[in-house]
Amino acid sequence: MMMNKPVIDFSPFDKYYIRVSPTGAATPSFEMPATDFLRGADVIQRAFEIVSLTARATGSELATSYIGGSLFQLCAVRLLLLSKYNVQFDMAIDKLTFQMEDFGTYHSFGYKLHDFSYTEVPEHVDRGMFVRDTLEADFRTVVEPLLNTIASAGNLKAAVIWTQFGSKLANMITTFEANETSEEVRKRFAHDCKVLTEQLDPSLFGSKRNPFVHTPRYVDSPFQLGSKIMIRSGCCMYYCNEDGVMCYSCPKLTAPQREERYASIVNKS
Repeated sequence: MMMNKPVIDFSPFDKYYIRVSPTGAATPSFEMPATDFLRGADVIQRAFEIVSLTARATGSELATSYIGGSLFQLCAVRLLLLSKYNVQFDMAIDKLTFQMEDFGTYHSFGYKLHDFSYTEVPEHVDRGMFVRDTLEADFRTVVEPLLNTIASAGNLKAAVIWTQFGSKLANMITTFEANETSEEVRKRFAHDCKVLTEQLDPSLFGSKRNPFVHTPRYVDSPFQLGSKIMIRSGCCMYYCNEDGVMCYSCPKLTAPQREERYASIVNKS
């Protein structure tokens, strides 16, 4: 039992665009138990329809990508709780509720944690093995089955979703390093991210490579002149809407296409 059990504050995780907490979304426009994802495509279709309507999608690819991509948040909150508070919690599918919030032109996605409880990482345990075993269990019993089911329901290859996780992690690391001041927490975070990228069997992701391994590439940002923006590790399928325009940071863009998009965005600003 922890002598001085810390009070966990989930609100700072907003800066990472993580919407995972015991309180959940303030005003969810749609929610369902995460276990419902495993009941089949018919159950998931309602969520697809809502997202597709708001995003003016031309098919199911965009909604599938967005909802599947939200599972990264579960990986992220695991890393943040391990590093920031040195605790682990039970991440079980039956303790999660998938939630969406409607902001007019887009939806945010997240998960409400039920019966949330946590324990401190044992003091004398091999941290590398402990973190590896924890992450492996997360992927094997929660993230991978949910992601595969969502991808299948939307007729999208699971790899399309997995490949997005590399730049998501890279962006998270950048934000973390810019905001965290505790050297002890920074060391734990760096250690645990290294376990994630170097010690997990790629078969956990149904792949020959770990999707979290990513070497960031940067290009000039048209949104904030003088700064850089990271090219994503995988396409988010945003272009599967009525406009058919790819994100400026999409890895599918060729150099000439990106230059054209840069000029277009700058000229409109």
